Amino acid sequence: MPLFILSKEHDFNEIILERRLNTILFTVCWSLGSKIILPTIIDLAYEKNLAHVNFYRIDIDENNIELAQRLNIATIPTIQWYFQGYKLDESIGIDIEQFTDKTRHLAKIYKRKTIEEPSTSNEYTEKKSS
Repeated sequence: MPLFILSKEHDFNEIILERRLNTILFTVCWSLGSKIILPTIIDLAYEKNLAHVNFYRIDIDENNIELAQRLNIATIPTIQWYFQGYKLDESIGIDIEQFTDKTRHLAKIYKRKTIEEPSTSNEYTEKKSS
């Protein structure tokens, strides 16, 4: 799966309801921590055994400050995992090993609960509401 960019709170509200594991990176363009962890997230997004997991990035500087405040995002980068509207876990900072382990662990648990087959798209995509 590609890494999608969410640019609107409406998109976030829709994707967290999906019946698949959603991994969401909250970032800002000037954050060194965000730049360090981003390549790891992109690599995970293309792992075949994680094809049932969606990966998203939200830049909170781009009209998403209210969303970050609502979700109590105080540190960048912050990563959250959602399934069917429920926040499963959160990782704060750039502990790449913890993030990778947590993503793989949750992906294993929620693979059986995902009913939709993954897409075979290999494009870095920007998701925007119409």
